[in-house]
Amino acid sequence: MVLVHGTGSSAVLNWGLLAPHLVRRGYCVFALEYGRTGPPLIHGLGPIEDSARHLDDYVDRVRAATGTRKVDLVVASQGDLMPRYCLKFHRREAEAQVMGVAWAGSRMLVIS
Repeated sequence: MVLVHGTGSSAVLNWGLLAPHLVRRGYCVFALEYGRTGPPLIHGLGPIEDSARHLDDYVDRVRAATGTRKVDLVVASQGDLMPRYCLKFHRREAEAQVMGVAWAGSRMLVIS
């Protein structure tokens, strides 16, 4: 699986706790850093077209390294919108399942 961080974040900030948890449970985990235009740990700020191409290339490298045909994306924030752009313009064979995205509202977390 490939973890995709959100705007103004990084793999470490978004996935520093989840990634080791997934690895301990037997998942093969990669974390993309994209849109590096500013200081360390603040990424996801570049043009979405560039970030989508970066993701497309990264998925190809993950597929080559693992020998798998299918790669799951786990995303946060812009990490959802940018991969959708990538799927639309670069990966026509892909399918998407979306759960709890910010742009559609979310009922996944209830605070009382």
